[in-house]
Amino acid sequence: KQKEHSMPRRQGINQHPETPSNGCIPFKSTFKQDKKLFAVHFDFECLTAPHSTCLNKMAKSSTTKHQKHVPCSFCIVTTSVYKEYRGELIVFSNADPDAVTKKFVTELTRIHDDMMKCYKENSFNIDMSEEDEITLKAPKYRHICEKALCRDSDTNHPARDHDHTKEFKNPRGAARNTRNIN
Repeated sequence: KQKEHSMPRRQGINQHPETPSNGCIPFKSTFKQDKKLFAVHFDFECLTAPHSTCLNKMAKSSTTKHQKHVPCSFCIVTTSVYKEYRGELIVFSNADPDAVTKKFVTELTRIHDDMMKCYKENSFNIDMSEEDEITLKAPKYRHICEKALCRDSDTNHPARDHDHTKEFKNPRGAARNTRNIN
């Protein structure tokens, strides 16, 4: 009985993807597969304060705001794959929302500068053998997502991708030039 009264399903909703013949469904979010050299996690805490606004104009559609979020504190946690980088935990609270916002931007700017300094001092250039060089000149597909490369394109021609944290034998494969910018 319930089946008769239930709403029809839209195409594509609650359907599993086709399983390839090898039994593995490919992971398509390739950006999550890349090693992240640095990470910054942060969270704001806000108070909800009354918000005064002009009265609604009945001739036009409008929304009356009753409250606004006022930042009162934040927390920042930083990490890195580089042993030389010292991760941080920063907690800041203040009754003045402008002070909270200003301090947050100041800390993020400092963290960025610290991370870039660490990267420049501790990353390695590409170390390739002649065999690696030949291998990287031949690919037609990106090594991470296996999408096609185009040698005639300004944004999708092959570039050498390498692991910046390894000093020797660090090539990973071909990537598109806009993806591998350093």
